Amino acid sequence: MLNGKQRGGLKSELKTRQVDMKLGKKGMTENFIKEAKYCLNSNGVIKISLSSDKTNRIEQAKTISCLLGAELISIVGKTASFFLNKDE
Repeated sequence: MLNGKQRGGLKSELKTRQVDMKLGKKGMTENFIKEAKYCLNSNGVIKISLSSDKTNRIEQAKTISCLLGAELISIVGKTASFFLNKDE
């Protein structure tokens, strides 16, 4: 778990970062999860563009967080940011 200062630092870093992956029409396929895990393991953070429907975005973000074993940092608009704590 991140404390407030760490979370704030990650939010500011991720604010200017480009989106790493976009969730397409096919949704969370096995290949999408595989690529997201690879990106998350190599960078420690990942920024994913989600669907345009707000209720779907929240559910998608929670599901992705569980599947990747990562902590949801924030959801801003259509993008969600995740952090993988490699120390745990």
